[in-house]
Amino acid sequence: MIFTAFRKPKCVVCKRTFSSVESVKSNDSDAMQDALALSQFGCGSCGVKFHGMCGKIGQANPRSAIVTCPRCNRRIKHELPFQVEKVESTATKQIGDRVDDEISDRPY
Repeated sequence: MIFTAFRKPKCVVCKRTFSSVESVKSNDSDAMQDALALSQFGCGSCGVKFHGMCGKIGQANPRSAIVTCPRCNRRIKHELPFQVEKVESTATKQIGDRVDDEISDRPY
């Protein structure tokens, strides 16, 4: 079996290969959840490699996430395996927003 060394690692729980995401925008919560679910995490205690959807993802921030191992139930602080790109908010005026410049031009 020459090709066994070239196989991609698989999750021990769901037996699917891991996906790799390079970056996610900080304002896209759906993409962030998908990237966390499909990423590879590992347990330092029992050595299991698993998907985020197979373990339990707790708190997550742009640098790390708390992940629970599906085998030994140990909580692990794990660095995110992808980059989170900060997106500047582009707030626009909404209906009902007060605009002080328009009010001060009124003669009354």
